[in-house]
Amino acid sequence: MAGTTFEDVIHAVTLRLREAFPDYSIFVEDVPQNLDPPAFFVRLLTVGHVHEGGLWYPDNGRIPQGSRYKRNPIVEVVYFPQSNPGRMECEQMREQLMWALEFVQSSTGATLGARNMDTNISNDVLVMTMRYPHFLKTDQPQQVMEHFNLNLGGNSDG
Repeated sequence: MAGTTFEDVIHAVTLRLREAFPDYSIFVEDVPQNLDPPAFFVRLLTVGHVHEGGLWYPDNGRIPQGSRYKRNPIVEVVYFPQSNPGRMECEQMREQLMWALEFVQSSTGATLGARNMDTNISNDVLVMTMRYPHFLKTDQPQQVMEHFNLNLGGNSDG
């Protein structure tokens, strides 16, 4: 496949955070119990993956080479402030993150622009979500399911 994967999106966001905030810890898998703030936690919340042009399959049951997919991953960035209470620190970070994460660069060289940035501060923690829509193009045909039989447990004898 040619294009940006979901993993590329997470990598691009964490790389941009590292550039903007080099002294802060960044976690992707889990948030450790003994977290030493300031720190970020980054994850994919949801992903959208839609075949462009509808679901058309040729007679051979394969998705044609060069098919294009629109992808719309939602990334969540959680900021854990150093100060306690951290509301004011979160307010300042909110502004900085909106500018820092507006555009990120994927490992494929694609520039991804953030859409629908939303933030919330709760319990002195900043949570920010944003979409990084992009397209993915297949390099080779992919086999699709030819037949699907579903038995719902009914009696076929009448």
